[in-house]
Amino acid sequence: MTVARSKGLTFDVVVTMGVENELFPSPLSDDSEEDRRLLYVAITRARHASYLTMARYRNDGTSYTGGGDSVISRSRCNFLSQAGITPIDGEAFVNERLHR
Repeated sequence: MTVARSKGLTFDVVVTMGVENELFPSPLSDDSEEDRRLLYVAITRARHASYLTMARYRNDGTSYTGGGDSVISRSRCNFLSQAGITPIDGEAFVNERLHR
């Protein structure tokens, strides 16, 4: 489901994938404030937990952003930095949950 289609809905847990500068906000968008609002919508659809994911590197069809290189290093979405949301390493996060 797209973020825009999730408006007005709620879920117990939400996973938003691709929250990377190169994908979110969309490189095709000309309205960064609307993109910021869409990320807010994505985060606030969850009743219990909201997970945001990003890839450090991509080497598939989604990696092409016009630079011509098919393996691109990614960085987290600037909106998250501005909101004071800090990243947690996914592997460490999963391992911590498994050993509780």
